[in-house]
Amino acid sequence: MDTRFSTIVEDDSDLEVAELICEMYSQCSKGDYSLVERIMSVQKTPLESCKMQSCILDDNGMNISDIDTEESNEEI
Repeated sequence: MDTRFSTIVEDDSDLEVAELICEMYSQCSKGDYSLVERIMSVQKTPLESCKMQSCILDDNGMNISDIDTEESNEEI
């Protein structure tokens, strides 16, 4: 995905999307557009209501951006 689409997928959602595309292709080739119509009817979320989330992850994927910096600056 990264090479062809400049996209990094870490949750295996690419497999789910690929299966959905294959199923849509199969159904459409038989003249059945119900899956396409169902997907098209899903209400889109307005861009204004989308929020960007920012966090820092360690090597294990744990969120470390909430670490209290005052505690780490205390003398031991």
